[in-house]
Amino acid sequence: MVLKFGIKENVFPHFVQTAVSKMRFTTEMAEALEHLEMLLAHSQGDELVEQLTREIEGFLELGEFFQFSELIAIAQTTLASLQASPQVAQTLGKLALTGLRAAYEEILKSDHIHNSTYPLKLATSKLLVWANGCHVFMLNSDSIEEMLIPEPDQMIDSRQKRFLHWREQMIPTYQLSELLSDTNPVLETTSRQDSAVICESKNQPEPTLVISKGQQILALQPQMEYLITEPELVVKPLGVDIELPSYICGCTIWKERLFQVIDINILLSQMICHTAKASSLPGKAIFSKAVVDNRITSVMTKAKKATILVVDDAKSVRLLISLTLQKAGYEVLQAQDGKEAIAKLQQNPSIQLVICDIEMPNMNGFEFLSHRLQNPLLAKIPVVILSTCSSNKHRQLAMQLGATNYFTKPYIEQEFLAALKVIVA
Repeated sequence: MVLKFGIKENVFPHFVQTAVSKMRFTTEMAEALEHLEMLLAHSQGDELVEQLTREIEGFLELGEFFQFSELIAIAQTTLASLQASPQVAQTLGKLALTGLRAAYEEILKSDHIHNSTYPLKLATSKLLVWANGCHVFMLNSDSIEEMLIPEPDQMIDSRQKRFLHWREQMIPTYQLSELLSDTNPVLETTSRQDSAVICESKNQPEPTLVISKGQQILALQPQMEYLITEPELVVKPLGVDIELPSYICGCTIWKERLFQVIDINILLSQMICHTAKASSLPGKAIFSKAVVDNRITSVMTKAKKATILVVDDAKSVRLLISLTLQKAGYEVLQAQDGKEAIAKLQQNPSIQLVICDIEMPNMNGFEFLSHRLQNPLLAKIPVVILSTCSSNKHRQLAMQLGATNYFTKPYIEQEFLAALKVIVA
């Protein structure tokens, strides 16, 4: 059986096998609805019929697995209608999207979500996880377009709203603590406490996540106090009788402290849905051309920073390393394997250093080092290996192939940055 539910095929089987239930259901369902919306916006004709059929079959299997009768009924009706009248696939798809979204919202309001089987061991390989105050936040790294430290001139305040100038677009920007306060008054006090923690270190540059949610692009200031790099997150029930928002997944213990766990994907989906219903999307604010042009010119005239290329097949790892480097003042480019890294080096002669993993598909770290030596220009660019492989054999082979230094994960941030500074200088 092939599942194609708007997500990667290797994620859903794990989801089923572990039977982690409703917490993962909320995330996967939200992503699948966004994927269906994008499909209806960009596909036509026979291609739409085929792809829409696969998507709806995924909803049917999900409904059957969790025994959600409304999902099953909507999916079965849509599949039968598609088979009988493929020429109106676009209309059928829109009707299905409306029905599925309404059913999803009803499920979120019901007790089904919070009666999940716990404790849950959640793999974090595809998640960005951080802590602030009494909360642990998790976000699917595949939804992150970029993590950056904005220049002051990239942030624009207009009509009591904040926007980020990103890739010639003005995208609405939110602080995480504000979203929590707006969506759940119970959390307002703790959210403000979380903000106070950040304000104490306001001299530190504030990282910003550019996030893609279906056809919506937004920026989120996550207000990170600690990044969590453990491979698993154990989530347990809160054990309270009051009704909680669906984005609150439970609680976890980290560094001998109890944290409430919040799924950012669900929080953002609810915020976007609420904003759309209010017909007041922040993205509709109007900016004068002069203001935008001045911002662009100001950003472009900033002093050029040293550029580092980060190569790792795990997006979450790339994001974490990139954040560390950006806080230290570097420009960062990313590649997911050695093959893409070679292309990035050829396209960007300004790259002064490469940080590379070893175990990657297509072209691993050793193959990248070997390929690089064949090009005299690329061979001059220093490469630092950052890998989980800690054996002397791996280290020796990397150095023989021209690596400048070798670090193992997890690394000590200050030592790592100090070594990079010497190499770049």
